Amino acid sequence: MNDSNLRTFLLEMANYQDNLLQTYRNIFIASQTIIVSIASLIVAFSKYPQNLTFVFQLIIGIFIIHYWKKITYSRSLDVSYFHMQLEKLEEEIPLKPDEKHKPFRAFKDWQNNTTIIDRERILKNYDKSQEPNRKIFESYTRKIMGRTLPFIYSIVWGLIFLTFILTLLFPAK
Repeated sequence: MNDSNLRTFLLEMANYQDNLLQTYRNIFIASQTIIVSIASLIVAFSKYPQNLTFVFQLIIGIFIIHYWKKITYSRSLDVSYFHMQLEKLEEEIPLKPDEKHKPFRAFKDWQNNTTIIDRERILKNYDKSQEPNRKIFESYTRKIMGRTLPFIYSIVWGLIFLTFILTLLFPAK
């Protein structure tokens, strides 16, 4: 594959992976918002909170947060992979033969044959080899969307759970 075709392919794949990442984030944010709203309504407007329904909502909410972090983090590593490949091409850093001639296979090998920890290490090492303050791996937005927002939803779930416990201990008259 010549450099022009490779660049086009890498740009398209980076765009595709980023679109998937944004879609996953949207799904998780919408699902958390809906489930938190339902759980809040159960706690706020039930004279006797529906214990089983609330516990079910809580379990689903925590389950979604857990997978939100795993799925979006993994996908963000895939986005970074294509950013790294594009930078290598632009900076004329030699690509491995598979990365140049079979870029999709190289990407699938990246996804399937390396652990999350190995992918992190590769990206961090690449970042360190580049100019200071130019990071493709740990952007501010990625930290907010991948770590801070799930943490905030966890706090919200904790507060709803605390409210639930208090309504059981001190029922409204």
